[in-house]
Amino acid sequence: MNVQFELHVLEASRTRLVSILNNNSVELLTRIPDGFNNNPLWHIGHCLVSQQRLMYVRSGLQTNVTEQMMEMFKIGTSPKEWTSIPDLNEMKEKLLSTVELLKTDLEVGIFTTYDPIKTSLGTTLNNHLEAFSFANFHEAMHTGNLQYMLRMK
Repeated sequence: MNVQFELHVLEASRTRLVSILNNNSVELLTRIPDGFNNNPLWHIGHCLVSQQRLMYVRSGLQTNVTEQMMEMFKIGTSPKEWTSIPDLNEMKEKLLSTVELLKTDLEVGIFTTYDPIKTSLGTTLNNHLEAFSFANFHEAMHTGNLQYMLRMK
């Protein structure tokens, strides 16, 4: 696996997600289109939380996002349950800062153990590097979904 390439992909993805947050209204980001359970903002938060869960939680490490974020954007949740809109500035900051933290964490080698997990695709992630690659794929899937939602009128 080319870790530097995966980091580049993650950084590019996160830059795009921040741009989406910057260039769309809160109303559009929080609108749940007909036939969907979530909105574009949920997809962005879910990308952030899933990467943290797949890499850090499964490695027995502390995440770099709040517990509130972890709960709001985990699998099976919906913005229909939200009592308030997530802080967009905090999300933008975390989208970028977690990339830098991951770079450092990979360099210093904090990922020493991993609790394997079977994904929704039926593949098993056996270590943090497989989780990293899968998280990038997962993020691309959700970015496609949210971009489609933003184009719906």
